[in-house]
Amino acid sequence: MIRSDRLVPLIAAIISALALLGGYMYQKNQEREEDINRKRQDIYSRLIDNLISRNEIYGRILRSPAGKKVQNDWQKLGHLFDADAEGVKNEGDMKTIGALLILYGTDAAIRAYKTYLEKLNSGQGTIDDVGTLITGLRKTLYPKTKATVLDANKVIWDDPKYFKSSAVK
Repeated sequence: MIRSDRLVPLIAAIISALALLGGYMYQKNQEREEDINRKRQDIYSRLIDNLISRNEIYGRILRSPAGKKVQNDWQKLGHLFDADAEGVKNEGDMKTIGALLILYGTDAAIRAYKTYLEKLNSGQGTIDDVGTLITGLRKTLYPKTKATVLDANKVIWDDPKYFKSSAVK
């Protein structure tokens, strides 16, 4: 039979070992979450950079002689984009970023990007959709954020229509 004076140190050692193990597991989980959030931030940044580059390429194509001929024909503009070296690279980058988003992004981030693409590809997209996308991505990184789509559009576009006090009279 085990005496109580020997049982107390044994129980204390077991409790200490469990607390140490629990603390280690908690720390590793926190490090893993931080690593995933850093990856998400990188992917979201790359996604936004890609969208900005895409818009710049389309803008350049629209100003070109060939683009001016097909201004309102998005299918023909798409063909010009696909024939452009920067457009091809941008499209390849977009596929890679999309795959990374599926791998590391939250469900909410994937839905935000999917909604953005659906509106864009249906022809119902607006300039405000970029702010909606960025705000949706931000909420996956900072769930308690108070930033709104209007805030994002003010920062992104610096357009008087978003600033009531600075509207032209």
